[in-house]
Formats: sequence, C-alpha cells, structure tokens
Amino acid sequence: MPLERFQFIGNHSHLAGAEPAEYRQHHRFVLYLVEAEKTSKSVTRRLRKNVQEHNVFRWAGELIAELSDLRVEVPNRGTMKDPVAGHAA
Repeated sequence: MPLERFQFIGNHSHLAGAEPAEYRQHHRFVLYLVEAEKTSKSVTRRLRKNVQEHNVFRWAGELIAELSDLRVEVPNRGTMKDPVAGHAA
C-alpha cells in the first residue's frame, strides 16, 4: 500500500478514544512499514551478493578463459603473399 494512503495518527496515547477504523488504519500502517523494511533489507542483501559474485576478477577470468580457447590460424610464411609486390615473401 502506498504510504500516502495512511494518515499519521501519532503515538499510542492519541488512540485512547479512537474509533475502530483508526486502530485498523494504524495497524495496517505499522504492518506496511515492517514489510517495507524487510523488503528493503532483502533487496540490499541480494544486491550485495550479486556485486560480490560479479566482480572484476570474475570478468577477467572469464575473458582470459575465452581468449585461451580462441584458435587463430597462422599461415605458413613461405606461402604468404606480399600484398604490395603480389608475390610470395
């Protein structure tokens, strides 16, 4: 529930002569705040774990692994043609 839907009631002494609807509204507001805090902590934990796992060392390791699998054909120097002269080097 959006926070704007709740009106601030004040501390518990303001609830002494309150209507049942005000108690319910206060109760929902408190539950909303507790749930919002849990969600915020959960999101923060997930983000921290993600940053720890996906750091520059992991990226560098994956890059090196991919580069080590890369195979490049190197032509035999005797058969390479000189692009300027047009004949074998």
